[in-house]
Amino acid sequence: MSDWYYQGQYGQVGPITTDQVKELADLGGITGTTYMWRDGLADWIRAVQIPEVKSMLPVLPPAPPSFDPAPPPSFSAFSSPQPHFPQDQLASPFRSRKSRFLAAILNLMIPGVGRLYLGYLEVGLLQFCLAFVGVGIFWSWFDGITMLFGAVKFDGEGKVLY
Repeated sequence: MSDWYYQGQYGQVGPITTDQVKELADLGGITGTTYMWRDGLADWIRAVQIPEVKSMLPVLPPAPPSFDPAPPPSFSAFSSPQPHFPQDQLASPFRSRKSRFLAAILNLMIPGVGRLYLGYLEVGLLQFCLAFVGVGIFWSWFDGITMLFGAVKFDGEGKVLY
C-alpha cells in the first residue's frame, strides 16, 4: 500500500493508507476537488484525476436543473419601488386608506399630527412634544415636506400609501 498525502482543511495531511483514503472519501473529507499526491506523481493533482482514487469517491446524484429567476426590477430615483395597483384595487388589503398628501398637510400645520394620522404613534408624539422646545417644529416641517415628495411610502401598518 502506498502512502497518500492530501491537502485538507488545515493544510497538508499524510501519510495515509489507501484504506484511509477510502474511509475519508466515504465521509466527505476527500472529494473530487481535493488535491492529492504520492510517490510517482509529478505534482499535486485533484483526486478526480487519479483513477485509483476516483473509483473510491462516492457517486453523487446529478445536480438539479438550474432555473433563471426573474431579474429584480430596476428602480430609478424617480420611480416607486412599490407595485402600482389599478384604481379598482384601492380597497385592497395591501393599500392603505390613508392619504400621504393629507398626512403631509397635517404635519406641516400641527407638528406630529400627520405621523399620528399615519399610525406612527411614537414619532408623532415625539414631534408634538418637541414642538414646545422648537426642535419638533422644524423636524415636523421637514417630515411633512418629504412626505409630499413621496419619502414616506407606507403607513404604520405597513400598507402602501396612495
